[in-house]
Amino acid sequence: METHEKKKVGYLYSLDSLRGVAALLIFLHHIPPWYKPFADIPIIANSNLMVELFFVLSGFVIFINYGLRLTAGKNVLAFLFLRLGRLYPVHFVLLILFAALEILKFIFISDSLIPPFSKNGIREFIENITLTQALGFSNNAASFNSPSWSVSVELYTYVVFSLTIFIIGNRYAPVVFFIITVLATFLLASHSSDIYGFRLILRCLSGFFLGCLTALLYQHVKKRKYQRASIYIAPSIVAVMALFLHVKSADIMQYDYIFSLLTSILILVIALSENNERTNLISPFFLLLGKLSYSLYMVHYLVIHIFGIWLYRYSAYSYPASDPTRFSNGKNVVSLNFLQAISVYSALIAVTFALSYAIHLWIERPFRIRSREFVSRLSGADNLKPIVGKL
Repeated sequence: METHEKKKVGYLYSLDSLRGVAALLIFLHHIPPWYKPFADIPIIANSNLMVELFFVLSGFVIFINYGLRLTAGKNVLAFLFLRLGRLYPVHFVLLILFAALEILKFIFISDSLIPPFSKNGIREFIENITLTQALGFSNNAASFNSPSWSVSVELYTYVVFSLTIFIIGNRYAPVVFFIITVLATFLLASHSSDIYGFRLILRCLSGFFLGCLTALLYQHVKKRKYQRASIYIAPSIVAVMALFLHVKSADIMQYDYIFSLLTSILILVIALSENNERTNLISPFFLLLGKLSYSLYMVHYLVIHIFGIWLYRYSAYSYPASDPTRFSNGKNVVSLNFLQAISVYSALIAVTFALSYAIHLWIERPFRIRSREFVSRLSGADNLKPIVGKL
């Protein structure tokens, strides 16, 4: 959606903006501690939990758009193709760029702290091509473009979602969604470890199907006159979420489900207050942020990685190899002062947004349109055009 386009009736623009804010916070979270006072801000340090917001929001929007239309086999296939066309092209382009970067490191950087192809080898490449790197069968979820782990688990969650509705129908599917949500959340809340490698897929199952249940509640109450009250509730929920991120220890994961629950409430009240003139999330800036959210989420790690290579090897901010301040958890860390951080971070943000816009314009949007055009030409396929939110 372009910010100057006429608004579509029934489209929940605020949810796009909310996704954009989450993508921005994840970007800031992934910046290495080049300027430690910034990295130590609790909300930034814990913004990895914004992925939970992605999962809940995805479940909410996907259920409203497609939940009642997946009882026919042709619609299930069309839905999965649309989701693949939405997510995979950007993932594939970033995977190729990361692979090219590994080759360049192999040719030009022989003394890298992380040798080329040591973590991004043939097996990891195959897993990324098939989007199976985060399903729990290996420890390669963070290989190549690390944020793509969420795309991996979400794509296969779409399969579970669509087949559940197709097999047992709309009437009983919510019961299964509830069971999955409870079981996945219980496992996450009762284990502080990696749960045999399946923590990532459990995070997605828990959040996505919680979003589906939130959508059911939204459909039940949206025709009632809660809009005026909901606009006053949202700031309180945001404040509680910010407090949770501020006090949470990054090493303790058992209570992360609380953030998912808060996210569910926030999405519900924002959706109910969509038509209220006081909703600031539909300002031009937030609409642009929402439009670029997926590209921003997928692109930022590459830009950070390239900036890191430059800082460690060629900038005036690097330190001698014997200086222990260069290392933190086995990785190089450049120490910037405040003014240096302002200049470096400003350049990093500018380049990231420019590349995100280019990827959105030349890859994400064209393939989304083409995949939808292809589905619309399929004989007998129902129109699966989204109803609310950008998918």
